[in-house]
Amino acid sequence: SRYFLSGDEETAVDGWEDPSTSLLAAWTVKEAVLKATGRGLSVPPSRVVIRSMGAQGVTATVDGRDVGAACWREEDSVVAVACAGTRDLPELSISRGAM
Repeated sequence: SRYFLSGDEETAVDGWEDPSTSLLAAWTVKEAVLKATGRGLSVPPSRVVIRSMGAQGVTATVDGRDVGAACWREEDSVVAVACAGTRDLPELSISRGAM
């Protein structure tokens, strides 16, 4: 974790529901935030700072700007979404399978 999480971020991800997947969840959030800002992995993930992460959602910033994000477990996966330009995500509607 020390390669992509600061000490403060390690504390922030303690709120994640499943300790065995907390590092995966943190990485997934960082990747979603960078994609939402149009940067992708062309910049170091350390530029994304996770302030809190848990059942109430994710608080993250990149280069000092708030980015709305959420992360959750979906069966055997960890899923994250992010929306640049806002602290709060708009309401999400997720469909599974055929519509």
